[in-house]
Amino acid sequence: MENKEYIKPVELIKEYLAEQGINVSGLFLFGSRARGDNNPDSDYDLMIVVDKDFQQGEKRKLVSKIYKHLIENDSVLNIDLVIKPIEYYNWESQNIGFLSYSVKKEGILV
Repeated sequence: MENKEYIKPVELIKEYLAEQGINVSGLFLFGSRARGDNNPDSDYDLMIVVDKDFQQGEKRKLVSKIYKHLIENDSVLNIDLVIKPIEYYNWESQNIGFLSYSVKKEGILV
């Protein structure tokens, strides 16, 4: 994986979440970019594992605010974000069929 253009957005995401008092337990690149079978138009799939749970509406607002923070800091990439509470990630990552299982198996901690 020679293209590391996702590093700046990842750092900005971590910075923003820290400012919001949200502890990031893990941030994973997964999908085609992690496997290395991406094409130039592939998005960057990122799973953010956090220390707290959110209602679905809160999660959507947080994702929107993260995207806004990236835009304001001139760090625009085609990024697909998934926010997962650590309790769910830990359980799902042990069970085939869940996204967290695939992320644990093929994802890259960034």
